[in-house]
Amino acid sequence: MVARGITSIAIILTLFAISIQTHYTRKATEAAQKSAGSALKQASHLVASERAWILETICFPFDKVPYQGPDTGGRLEIPMAKVWIKNHGKSVACVFLLNPISIPG
Repeated sequence: MVARGITSIAIILTLFAISIQTHYTRKATEAAQKSAGSALKQASHLVASERAWILETICFPFDKVPYQGPDTGGRLEIPMAKVWIKNHGKSVACVFLLNPISIPG
């Protein structure tokens, strides 16, 4: 009888220990998921900060603004415009193709 009682107590203690281990394993898994999410956000911010940014400014002189004349067939006429393109960011940006638009006049 004593052996059965000791065996029962050992089984109960083992199940209790497994329950505690399961609890701490779950907490460790949740912490790992949170850490992985934070690392992903940090990597995304790093990529965005290293990305090359090209900012452009288009300027029309005051006396030559875009207009739509009566004989243009609905086309917008832009007699002259200045375009400035500036590279911002930590890395160099490349412009592969820049085609000026010529409006037949």
